[in-house]
Amino acid sequence: RLTERSRQALQFAREEAREFRHSAISVAHLLAGLMRERNSFAAYALRDLGITLDQARDAVTALVASDSALPHDRSLDEGSRRVLVLAAEEAKQRSHGYIGTEHILLALTHDADATAAPLWRHVGIAPARVQAQVEQMLRAPVQG
Repeated sequence: RLTERSRQALQFAREEAREFRHSAISVAHLLAGLMRERNSFAAYALRDLGITLDQARDAVTALVASDSALPHDRSLDEGSRRVLVLAAEEAKQRSHGYIGTEHILLALTHDADATAAPLWRHVGIAPARVQAQVEQMLRAPVQG
């Protein structure tokens, strides 16, 4: 049910974890992955809020501890798995038959009281502002 852009954002998150020599994909890697998928809904929303890929990568550096065990196939950590479950719930609540980058981004904001809270503090934006931006973009008429 993941859209192609969501799958690509997850692949970018995996690449971010590998580049930072981290063994698992954290919520900070997810944010960086969403930003790297430049034409995604989430990337547009984050850029509109002034969040950059560099800020997301700074969050990875600041919030994710390096480890010595480097598996070949990096998997999602507990927080990232929870975010994807929340993304599926977000899509279902909206009667969307897919999980887009907007759902993953909203899930990151809904998880802000747990794993993602330090992430939003580090990039300097309140999760409620991200939610409002996504809601505004979802309501906007499609330009054709």
